[in-house]
Amino acid sequence: MEIEISVIIPFYNSGETLRECIEGVMAQDHPGFEVVLIDDASTENCSRHIPDDPRVRVIRNKTNLGPGGSRNAGFKEAKGKLIVLIDSDAAVDDPGWLSKHAAAHEGQTGMIVGGGIEGCGKGLVSMADKFCHWHTNIPNAEPFTVRKDTRRPLAQVSRHLVTNNMSFLRATQRELGDFDPDFRTGEDVDFCMRALDMGMSLRLEPSILVRHYDRENLKDYFRCFYMVGKDRIPLRRKHKSGLEWLLPKNALSTVLYAPALSFVLPLTIIMSWWKYDKTVVLSYPLLVVACFAMTCGIFAFFREEEAGC
Repeated sequence: MEIEISVIIPFYNSGETLRECIEGVMAQDHPGFEVVLIDDASTENCSRHIPDDPRVRVIRNKTNLGPGGSRNAGFKEAKGKLIVLIDSDAAVDDPGWLSKHAAAHEGQTGMIVGGGIEGCGKGLVSMADKFCHWHTNIPNAEPFTVRKDTRRPLAQVSRHLVTNNMSFLRATQRELGDFDPDFRTGEDVDFCMRALDMGMSLRLEPSILVRHYDRENLKDYFRCFYMVGKDRIPLRRKHKSGLEWLLPKNALSTVLYAPALSFVLPLTIIMSWWKYDKTVVLSYPLLVVACFAMTCGIFAFFREEEAGC
């Protein structure tokens, strides 16, 4: 049977979540798909979680390339005309998930589709992690299309979608190129911004739904947003918006930047979610913690740059 869809799943030391992710993908009702697993130089044996199925292939990186680099490795191996991305800590309950991704691209070219992401986990940290990460892919939002010239209310869909539930035609990927491997986080932001610059569009289809196991540990939560902060300045330097003067220029100015970030970003997240889940206000203290972690990451980036690292 001809392979129409390639599902790319990068993983690193993934356990039961990888098994659940693969099982959900393998249960899809679409007849022609393959699963390309990218083992990003795991130090643990994850093979017991991978089924012996001719539709599944495993590619092992010799060194750790990060999410973007691993997906690039998947692009080289993929045989399908449609590329679908999902993370190893996500789960698919809908057997029509792939069919819905395929239907969203019918009659379309040059489009990136993102589905809804339902965060799951226990505790306040998990709830805040959900609100921070998935405000671009709110599961019960209205479908929405973004182009470079789209004017949108602040509370509507962001100008990027996340790779945890994303699809695009192989022809679109070839035109757009690979993910930038220099970004360990934010590679999806860069990918989408390049697409918009090239005249492509972003389409949010919330009904194409996956679940994601969010962080429940405060240390992991802080570290995640610290790494987001370290990539923030290089990302904004690459994609100039005319507002670069608002960003810090060195480690010292980062200290002055922190209060503004801690006010504006939580407010934006709350406005994005308010219509759909008003419990977002309960996460305000942890949204501020995320901003503080990002500020620490920005500060570390400038210190390393100034030291010539």
